Amino acid sequence: MRTRPQVCQALLFALALQTGVCYGIKWLALSKTPAALALNQTQHCKQLEGLVSAQVQLCRSNLELMHTIVHAAREAMKACRRAFADMRWNCSSIELAPNYLLDLERGTRESAFVYALSAAAISHAIARACTSGDLPGCSCGPVPGEPPGPGNRWGGCADNLSYGLLMGAKFSDAPMKVKKTGSQANKLMRLHNSEVGRQALRASLEMKCKCHGVSGSCSIRTCWKGLQELRDVATDLKTRYLSATKVVHRPMGTRKHLVPKDLDIRPVKDSELVYLQSSPDFCMKNEKVGSHGTQDRLPGLFLPSCPDSAPRTCPQAAEEEAPSHSNLPGLLRMPPASHPPGFLPWQCNKTSHGSDSCDLMCCGRGYNPYTDRVVERCHCKYHWCCYVTCRRCERTVERYVCK
Repeated sequence: MRTRPQVCQALLFALALQTGVCYGIKWLALSKTPAALALNQTQHCKQLEGLVSAQVQLCRSNLELMHTIVHAAREAMKACRRAFADMRWNCSSIELAPNYLLDLERGTRESAFVYALSAAAISHAIARACTSGDLPGCSCGPVPGEPPGPGNRWGGCADNLSYGLLMGAKFSDAPMKVKKTGSQANKLMRLHNSEVGRQALRASLEMKCKCHGVSGSCSIRTCWKGLQELRDVATDLKTRYLSATKVVHRPMGTRKHLVPKDLDIRPVKDSELVYLQSSPDFCMKNEKVGSHGTQDRLPGLFLPSCPDSAPRTCPQAAEEEAPSHSNLPGLLRMPPASHPPGFLPWQCNKTSHGSDSCDLMCCGRGYNPYTDRVVERCHCKYHWCCYVTCRRCERTVERYVCK
């Protein structure tokens, strides 16, 4: 007969198998790496948070990659927050790395997205770093074998996608290939979703061109293969997240495979995100499952901001500069001076029929209106050559937050 400690140990082990420890995305904690850590000596690798032993070894043997991988972790977090800013689950728990909540610890639809995005982000960052000359072990991508089309010629420096995929997969997949780390079902799910992320990155490779000719006639165009921005890849993966397939781990032949739960007559498609466990609706606050709820929610969205002192180096200033806010009710009241650069508060959209609509976001609880004074750039004027000046205008808008 088992003693109470033995029963508790058995239950904990069963829970570990069910949830699976998310070693595969703990490396996103690299986003918190202090700038003071130079990352120019192998002993620095042990000071990095969130790495398994195999990743520490890769760090030691590929030290020149680590600044790029740290950058990839930061970009993955920003892309996730941006992609889900208008959803009930807003990806805020990704910032808890490496100590995640159950929304990312378990085999959920949300963890499927984060695994895919993080795998795409690291390969994206490495491919771009090769192009910019930041990595000594790689250079521009190969020139395509097919002709670029009439009036075009291959040139420039292509993003080195093949090297990015190779080194990115080595690093991001390493935790899932360590023995005795979680259940086999979770490993298969995470490896599959990581590959979906890399597939989305491959699909984002496109031809980019620059015009040449007299007076900008564009008689000849120099072209190369370049990747889309990571936010575009995240948008693609979000579409796959919304149509993700729930799977089960069942025997097929002599081995177990992931098969769709409701349509187990077909194998899982290589292009679809898969998950093992259903998620809560994220309507109410429940820290244990990673739900912050939607009541009076102010998760915030961070966008590039441009200081007034540098209008010449600030592209799209009028569109991207964060407006200042005041008159926020209750928990939402924040003085503009305390907002981080590029901070935009979130509210539900009364007229939308999408995921940011008040009906969906507020989960039937209704919403409260409030007025907000917004100060923003206006009457922008281009001066030859070459800078933009803008005035600041004030207007009052009505916003809505969930009850």
